[in-house]
Amino acid sequence: MPTKQELNDWIRDPQGYTGGRWKYVVLRPGRTTFLTSATIHYAPRLPKGQTLMAGGHIPQWPNIERWMETMIAQMKNPDTTNEDMELTAGKYVKAVADLIHDRDKSIGDLDKETAREFFENVKVFQTLHWESAAKSSPQGIICQGKSLLLRLGGSPFLVREGRTDSKVVEFDNFSAS
Repeated sequence: MPTKQELNDWIRDPQGYTGGRWKYVVLRPGRTTFLTSATIHYAPRLPKGQTLMAGGHIPQWPNIERWMETMIAQMKNPDTTNEDMELTAGKYVKAVADLIHDRDKSIGDLDKETAREFFENVKVFQTLHWESAAKSSPQGIICQGKSLLLRLGGSPFLVREGRTDSKVVEFDNFSAS
């Protein structure tokens, strides 16, 4: 796992960064590997033969704040990931935030400082997500009285009387009737 400094240096120049500690692993057939959040990686493969690769966001309780910091870093620096963060990141963050809230409410075993930092980072993420979506062109506009629903970058935002609510508002069946 890279140090915070190594990660920040790589984020500044993901195509040219050569510092830090480098490792390589040759996986033989039937072998697997797991990379934690914020692990900088490149996965070349042989041109012959088949490869099955499963990837994605796998948050872990002990490192949940690092996962959230990674999501923020990827929103700020889209060149550091091959994902469309505008499209998927908000859904991941909401799902994890709901899990943390539910776990804390039912079990109460979460470190309060970790939970507080996580939710502070959720606020930072939501601001970045809004700014990123606002740069996109509207995909749809639905008017109703003095309210307006904009769908920007796949995420709906409610606008009332010229003011934009900073909180993402989810509408499953919003209609203009």
